[in-house]
Amino acid sequence: QAEEALRESEEHFRNFFDNALVGFFRTRMSDGLLIEVNSKCAQMMGITPEEAIGKLRSTDFYEDASRRTELVDILKRDGEIHDFEIDSVMNDGSKVTLSFSFKAYPEEDYIEGLSIDVTERKLAEEALRKSEENLRTTLNSIGDAVITTDIGGVINGMNPTAEKLTGYLLKKARGKQLTDVFNIVNSQTHQPAVNPVEQVLEKGKVVGLANHTMLIAKDGAEYHIADSASPILDDDEKVTGVVLVFRDVTDEYILQNALRQSEERFRTIFETAQDPIFIKDRDLRYALVNPSMETFFKIPAEELIGHTNEDIFGEEVGLHVREVDTRVLNGEIVEEDSIRFVEGNRITFHVIKVPMRDEYGNITGLCGIARDITDRKQAEELLQMTQLSVDNLTDAVYWMGHDAKFTYVNNAAVEVLGYSKEELLEMNVHDIGPEFPIEAWPAPWAGLKEKDSITFQTIHKINDGSTLPAAITANFVQF
Repeated sequence: QAEEALRESEEHFRNFFDNALVGFFRTRMSDGLLIEVNSKCAQMMGITPEEAIGKLRSTDFYEDASRRTELVDILKRDGEIHDFEIDSVMNDGSKVTLSFSFKAYPEEDYIEGLSIDVTERKLAEEALRKSEENLRTTLNSIGDAVITTDIGGVINGMNPTAEKLTGYLLKKARGKQLTDVFNIVNSQTHQPAVNPVEQVLEKGKVVGLANHTMLIAKDGAEYHIADSASPILDDDEKVTGVVLVFRDVTDEYILQNALRQSEERFRTIFETAQDPIFIKDRDLRYALVNPSMETFFKIPAEELIGHTNEDIFGEEVGLHVREVDTRVLNGEIVEEDSIRFVEGNRITFHVIKVPMRDEYGNITGLCGIARDITDRKQAEELLQMTQLSVDNLTDAVYWMGHDAKFTYVNNAAVEVLGYSKEELLEMNVHDIGPEFPIEAWPAPWAGLKEKDSITFQTIHKINDGSTLPAAITANFVQF
């Protein structure tokens, strides 16, 4: 019973260890080798326990490896440490912040500890810190530009940001009509934009500035701006003026234009690429195909988009493609050669498929690029046939370089000389041609280079020590 209780206790501990919501680990104190990690700890590192234990060191995941020296020094002094935060790099390159508690066992040369991923907490703390800084900045000096007017559109208030954007100081702007200071136009036509004060007074509610609104400052500087105008109400809900809040969005406007141009460039590349390009959703239905895809498979886009490969090419082909595509949806990048019959012609193409991800890293589908390699494959097959022909010629064929070392011999050479192919490829002309000693080789080599082709009679020494006469035709090939 005691043994059973001990076994159950150990099993409970192991279950707790393996399934805990925090990371447990043991490392060698001397060099940081991971001796034991639970699933949660391995997950924090972006690997499996099997990939970590006995193979990796804790410093493999430290952004700053010197932190371990600091840690070990503290443990040697105090024996344990808590809430020790370390910036870590996961296996996929992403960065996290982990909080550790350690206890050292110097005599056994190991450290035990637990880890908690505090990345979100740290990000939240950082976001809170920035929010507090922003709040202080806003209270001290509002970041957005603010102009207030009375019911007649006469300026009675303005903050420093508004002064900067309009080019008018409040003491100069106060008492002027808003339109004299807040000069806004349509950025595309440069025609005057609608006065927001008039819109607020007409509608009695918040109004937003029109798209493509541009502010022209006193010195002629131009700013793309956004935001709104709101009525100022008294206790009786009566409109007493207007508050205009706006901000400089010039950089965003430029970025949006750049994004739009980038999308246009992508579209141009996509539409004009000579290779077929396609995009599939997570259901493996074609979501987008380029014109080359239509031309390559002789199938119009409307018959591809919304359909799977099973729908288009049949169950047998479709099932194989689905297996490959599923791997891509699981995060792999897959390359393969495939064969299709298009209008009775056998076409070989090389396709690369990569997963497509959203801004959060979630896989939303896949993108594939195919290239017709039919001609290349045919050339490779022809080369193989040529190689086979040379291999099986009845005449002996040798290839050699300037050093007289054989780089290729065919089957007839093997049979005539009595050596194996492997033996011949370790030999050179001097080993089989007694008329070409090593010191005399440069002269015939130079003569061959000069004449490109020569024919002569010689003798070959074969493996059993005998010799045989040989008629040689030598050709110099340069490539």
